[in-house]
Parts: sequence; C-alpha cells; structure tokens
Amino acid sequence: MATFSALGIGSGLDAESLVTQLMSLERRPITQLTTKETGVKAKISAYGTIKSALDSLKTAADVLGDANKLSAFKATPADATIATATATGSASAGTYSLNVIRLASAHKLASDTNFSSGSAAVGAGTFAITVGTTTTNVALTSPTATLNDLRDAINASSAGVTAAVVTGDAGTKLVLSAKESGQTVSVTATDDNAGDGADFTQLSGFSTVGAAPQTAQVEIDGVLVTSNSNTITSALNGVSLTLAKVGTTTLNVARDASTVTTAAENFVKAYNDLQTQIANQTKYDASSKTASTLTGDGALRNIQSQIYAAISEVPAGLSGTFSRLHELGITLQSGGKLALDSSKLQTAIGKDFASVVSVLNGYGNAVETKAGQLTASDGILTGRTDSLNASLKDISDRKASLELRMEAIEKRYRSQFSALDTLVAGMKTTSTFLTQQLANLS
Repeated sequence: MATFSALGIGSGLDAESLVTQLMSLERRPITQLTTKETGVKAKISAYGTIKSALDSLKTAADVLGDANKLSAFKATPADATIATATATGSASAGTYSLNVIRLASAHKLASDTNFSSGSAAVGAGTFAITVGTTTTNVALTSPTATLNDLRDAINASSAGVTAAVVTGDAGTKLVLSAKESGQTVSVTATDDNAGDGADFTQLSGFSTVGAAPQTAQVEIDGVLVTSNSNTITSALNGVSLTLAKVGTTTLNVARDASTVTTAAENFVKAYNDLQTQIANQTKYDASSKTASTLTGDGALRNIQSQIYAAISEVPAGLSGTFSRLHELGITLQSGGKLALDSSKLQTAIGKDFASVVSVLNGYGNAVETKAGQLTASDGILTGRTDSLNASLKDISDRKASLELRMEAIEKRYRSQFSALDTLVAGMKTTSTFLTQQLANLS
C-alpha cells in the first residue's frame, strides 16, 4: 500500500491548511484563556503600583510621625577647620566656646629589623601585643610562616591594632597602629621552634613612628574634656563633635526647621503620587470608550476613603496652638490632592514649634498606621493580589490541560486526513486501471 510523506499528496487536497484552520478553531478556548491571563497579570501589576505608592506614603508618614526626626538641631562651628559637629533631636540650643588643646594620636610602631620582603620567613612563634593593659597572643605554628602571614594573623585577631607590611628604601618592616588613640602599644616575640631555621625573635624590637600616643583635649565653655578619640559624643547632649586641629572657635546649636519643611514636602508629594496612581489605574476615556485596568474597582475607592479619613480626622491628644493640617499650610485641593504653603508653615513654626511637631506627629502616625494596614499581609491589597494569583494558577492549569487535549485532537485530524489520502490514492489507482482496461476493450 502506498505511503505519503505529507498530508494531501494522495488526495490532492490542501490538508495541511485544513488541519491548521481546524486547530485554530479548536484552540479558541486557549486563546480566550490567554487573553484572560493577560488581563489578570495587568491587574496584579496595577495593584503592585498602588502598593508601591502606599509604601512610599507610609515611609513619608513615618518620618512625619517621629518627633525626634522633626525636632532636629543643627550644630555649626564658626571655624569648620578646627572642628565639625552634628546634632540630634535631643540636643539643646545654645552657643558654646571651644578650645582644642590637642588632638588624639594613635601609637604607631615599626619593626627594628628590615626584612627582605613580606615573603621573608619568620617561622613559628608567639607574638604578644599589649595595648594599654590588655595583652593578646598571636601564634604562628608553621615553620615556614612569613612576615605576611604574621600581618594577616594580627589583623584577624582582636589585638586592638592593625598591621601592615611596608617596603621602603632600607627594606621591609612590619608596622603596627593602635586602633584607639592614646593607647600605648608594646610587643614581645617568642620563638616556638628553634629548629625551623627561622629566627622569630627578629620581631622583638619595635620603635615608635611619628608622634607619641596621646589623648585629645578640648575645653567646652571652660570645662576640660579628655578623649581617646578625636570624635567626642558624650560632652554635649545630642551633639557629636569631631576635632580637626588645635585652635579656638565657637559652636552654635540651633533648631533646624528645615527638617520639618522637608518632611512635610515629602509627605504631600507621596500623598499626591498615590492619588495620581489611583486616578491612572481607574480612569475612563468617554470619547474612545476605553477603560483602564482597574476602572470601577471598589478596592481603590476604599483605599482613597481610608487615607482621606486619616488626614481629615483630628488626632487625639493634641495640645497647643494648632490642631489641623490646614493651619500649617497643608490643604486639600479640588481633585483630592494636597498642597503645601511653605510660608504659612514657617510662620507656624516660628509661632509654636512644639505644636507644629505635635500636629504633624498625630497626622503622620494616623496615615502611617492606615497605610500599614492596607499593605499588610491581611490587608485589602494582599487579599486582591492573592485572589488574582490563584486565578492565574487556575488559568495555567486549564491551559496545560487544554494543550494536552489539542495534541490529541491534532493527532486525530492528521490520522483522519492520512487515511483519506490513502483511500483517495487507492481509488485513483483503481480508476486509472479501469480506464486503461476500458480503453483496451474499445
């Protein structure tokens, strides 16, 4: 019996095209599921955009609700070449005189022995490092240990020094630097393997490099302060002072009102960004009759109403001159967005700073709490997203099942057309034979 390498050869029909068209009809349910899948993915992405905007609002509201962040101070020295300073919300306003008597310096030692290189063998031994009154033993056990090995072992220890191998004109030395200023460093070296051919006691002698170790000293309003570091954090409450050179200057600590303005600006921007994202995801173009991904979505209207309630209700426990955001220059505009009048905010800050902070804290905490609830694992956005992800899985499972069915259907079509080819080919052969026989008879 004849066999055929492609559909339609035996019958003369365009069977391949017919199978393709039939399968296109059969695959309509899969195409519909793919379209539905695309829509579900678009909704998940849209919800993700809204969640991101809510997270940004939560972050901005968290700053607004933190009294320490809003009540910041700025520490400004008259001569920044002598000292620099930073301040936190726990600082106190005032002007202080500074007299930097001396700077702290760390003890630095260099080995008296000049080695050929960092790869020079020192052998096995114990290197005892004393910083102040604390001694740390660093041991090398390999008979082929090198100067570089000792450096690495010291840096891996808690000896309170850093080690470096420095090569100069006269050779290579091991250099030790105390991690804390004002601490004296001394060393002893004990050879633990006299038979390894190396002399560990070459490391016994070290000499001070540069200035002798000393603590920092500064007078603040005539009060002497001594420190092992050039950064002093305990002399003035909430102020960190970094000494740069010997000299006298003044330090002014004043409230930094710019932190309040910046926090308010960031909050207004985050709030408006959320409103913009919700509008973009729910808008409807009447002229083209085109809806957005989440047009008519009740969850977004719910989110808007809850956030609006948080900025509309006066927080409990407020005291002072102000109680509402509009009194600080933060007002709700037509269209649902906020606007900030910076000059009005500055006037309020000058009138009653504590009340301004109290109001912003109250509203900030309310919005931060609400945004946190909306984006929580049991919140409305997570619920919607989980439901959509479940739909995606169901669609994927149904598509996989249909794909298996499509394979069987296509196999059946091809089998049927192949049988048709065989049948028609046989009939053609019979027809040709009969025609020849009839021709012979005539």
